[in-house]
Amino acid sequence: DSTCLFLTWDVDASVKGGFSFEPVIHVKPQAIPIASELLYVTCDDIDTLYVIRADKNWVVGSLGLGGGPKGLKIDKDLNRLYVVDSKSRDIKVVELSTNRVVDSIMLPFVLEPTFIELSPDGAKAYVTDKKGNYLLKLDLSSGSVEGEAELGHGLYYPLYIEDEGVLAVSSLLSQLVYLVDPADLRVRQEVRVGVSPEGLLVHQGYLYVADRGSGTVTVYSFREGRVLGRVNVGAQPRRIVGSGSKVYVSNYAEGSLSILLPGRTVVFRKIAIGGTPLDMAVCERRRWLYVLDRDARKVKVLGLTSERLVTAIPLGGTPFSAQVLQ
Repeated sequence: DSTCLFLTWDVDASVKGGFSFEPVIHVKPQAIPIASELLYVTCDDIDTLYVIRADKNWVVGSLGLGGGPKGLKIDKDLNRLYVVDSKSRDIKVVELSTNRVVDSIMLPFVLEPTFIELSPDGAKAYVTDKKGNYLLKLDLSSGSVEGEAELGHGLYYPLYIEDEGVLAVSSLLSQLVYLVDPADLRVRQEVRVGVSPEGLLVHQGYLYVADRGSGTVTVYSFREGRVLGRVNVGAQPRRIVGSGSKVYVSNYAEGSLSILLPGRTVVFRKIAIGGTPLDMAVCERRRWLYVLDRDARKVKVLGLTSERLVTAIPLGGTPFSAQVLQ
């Protein structure tokens, strides 16, 4: 519940035309923004959740969240933001309309919880344990554990695929993506991918798997039930997001984004953005692609129409995960 004072230099408003320049600086205390078009970013090194306005690309709030906030998910209908706290081994529940922590859900059996996924109705949560290899299923209304499954080693990224009725989970050390029944957590299928699979995306009927170890993205077709191929994208691809007809891949070790087209096994285009891009989030209305730069401690903003960098938002810590409230 600490209070921040924000000093924002509006560079665009400072340019008066021609060569005239007069700095315009806004000074305002932290306020509760309207719960719409907001970007939420976790910084695990300073235990902080940042709130950023998508219309201005300004940081407008921050919230202390215990120790090591990692993955997060938004449920707009229930006015809730769920953040996995890896050190406290719980889920912090944030009320979107007030930016206050209103609940904490303990995570038993786990050593290093990292990511969270929600069921389509927002009633259930699925949490991966990177170190303990457990997948937990939680009832969010009661906070109780409904099931747990010990899968492969280094469980990482979960993704609920509603059209297929499965939960996909990547395993860093098993070189697999598990397709799990969301009801009883039984494994329906094991998809063999690259060396160290991380981020997942379902886009236009295809499952995309970013493989950090081999520098590829595996493309799996649900209709055909098989791997279509692997795309060489760049050094250490880690996250994937989709917008429109394009798929964006962050190449962590070479400071670039690769663009793929659905069903194709070649890179359509590559964009150099520098730094160490990790997680990404899309604001569809503003046509922004937000890219978290770990080393630079910034959020880089890419225009989806121009596919060029527009600005960079500095943070006080190292960003890990991002979600946009549309």
